[in-house]
Amino acid sequence: MGIVNLKFRNHNIQFECDNEERVTTLSERLKEKIESFSNIKGATDTKLMFLVALMLEDEVDNLSKELEQTKVQLDEESESNNDILCDTLNYVAEYLENIAER
Repeated sequence: MGIVNLKFRNHNIQFECDNEERVTTLSERLKEKIESFSNIKGATDTKLMFLVALMLEDEVDNLSKELEQTKVQLDEESESNNDILCDTLNYVAEYLENIAER
């Protein structure tokens, strides 16, 4: 387990984690999001973090909805493919029965 040193505005934050590189990358992305709101006058660190949290929650919500829509679409396509496969197998079975009857 390694130690990660992160800087958020005027704060230094240090903690242990298993994946230092991943945490550092995520921290950099978070800082970019925070900086996108930093031009708001009188924005405290708490307000900035709250705005970023809202933005991230919105992203999670949109991705969850998109994932659910994709699952529904895949289920519909799978059902359609199953119907086609059943029809094909029934056709082959009838064809083989006709050959067997000759």
